[in-house]
Parts: sequence; structure tokens; C-alpha cells
Amino acid sequence: MPSPTLTELYVMKLLVKKPASYALQLVKHSDGKLKLGSVYVILGRIQTNGWVVKETIEDGQKKQSGHRKPRYTLTDLGHQMVKDWQKT
Repeated sequence: MPSPTLTELYVMKLLVKKPASYALQLVKHSDGKLKLGSVYVILGRIQTNGWVVKETIEDGQKKQSGHRKPRYTLTDLGHQMVKDWQKT
């Protein structure tokens, strides 16, 4: 299994503090460290590695257009990666 990069760990740490977050929320809580375009790439990588799951829910405000917003949550493995990183 690959080791997460520092940026991936940073995103996972944000998800510990703010579980079930949208990408835009993660960018806002990053104090300028993340950009919206890059956070989707990072979330995709950590999802591929099994550290986060994506739940797509329907946006109530755009229900008629069918727009769906993905929300991200750490898996147990993702939580373990963050705990291991904080021990070092």
C-alpha cells in the first residue's frame, strides 16, 4: 500500500476535524493551503487508496436540475493513517 503524501495527510486531517465534508468546505477550512481544483485530485487519490469514501447526495437547492454534490468521509483505514502519522 502506498504511503500518503503530506498534502493527502493534511486533507485527511481536515476530514477528521470536519467529517462528511464537501470539497469546497475543505478548501475553506484549509486557510488557503488548498485550491478547489487540486482538492478534487487529492480526494480522488485518497479515495482510490481506500482512505476516504465519497457519498453523492442531491443538492436540495438544485433538485430540479439533478445536480449532485459529493461529500467525503474518512474510512477506518484513513483514520488509522492519520493516527500513525501523528505518532511520528
